[in-house]
Amino acid sequence: YSITMKSLGYKVSGSGSTTTITVTETTVDLFSAAGAPDVRSIDYTAVMLDSKGDPAGYNQSYITPQTGTLFGGAHGGYLCTTTAASACWMGAKDAVMTDVGPANAASNEVIRALFPFEWAVIHNSASAGALETPATGDTAGWYVQFTFRAVQTNGNVVKWKQNFQLASPA
Repeated sequence: YSITMKSLGYKVSGSGSTTTITVTETTVDLFSAAGAPDVRSIDYTAVMLDSKGDPAGYNQSYITPQTGTLFGGAHGGYLCTTTAASACWMGAKDAVMTDVGPANAASNEVIRALFPFEWAVIHNSASAGALETPATGDTAGWYVQFTFRAVQTNGNVVKWKQNFQLASPA
């Protein structure tokens, strides 16, 4: 399995005391490799890291890991040539093992606000601090590291890590 994310981050409007931070929705796509079983769920733990790979923070505030469920079910790496998609399963006579993404299975895409508001506030504050002399916040290299845990329909558990660049403005 592999995941892509579009627009992981936030937008800022206004300035000074009228600054407004809005966390944007993130499009998350799951790609299942050929032969990969269907997924019951994919949970995650995410942490924002600085350009050195250390936990990101600013002014004595540090990022705490976030956890949650990303997918409550997703399609594995197979498609059926004649069986209806709703009745297709990996053991069907016409099942063909192939890479599957959201273009083939709607269940392999979710759109939701995934970036915690607290992270946006700390990142924005540190970014503004980068203009100070001496610089106190270099946010250009900050990224989010996700540890994914997929529970397959056969009961097996698959874990992997992926890094995603933070988008600001998203």
